[in-house]
Amino acid sequence: MHILQNNAGTSRPTPAFSLDKSLEDLQADWDAVMNTNFRGILNVAQAFAPQMVRQENDSVIINTGSKQGITCPP
Repeated sequence: MHILQNNAGTSRPTPAFSLDKSLEDLQADWDAVMNTNFRGILNVAQAFAPQMVRQENDSVIINTGSKQGITCPP
């Protein structure tokens, strides 16, 4: 059996709007978090999955993250 344990996470508290930051800066903060937390895991899974399928054995990909992904910080 082959196992890919895939975990990535970062946090950058960013409000939906701000009087102190430009829209571009807010979007850049959001993109940085999304690129790590979602695209990072997707990219690794896509890179390993074809080889796991070719090996024709039991393989599993486990994606994990922190509880921050399902909670809303104050």
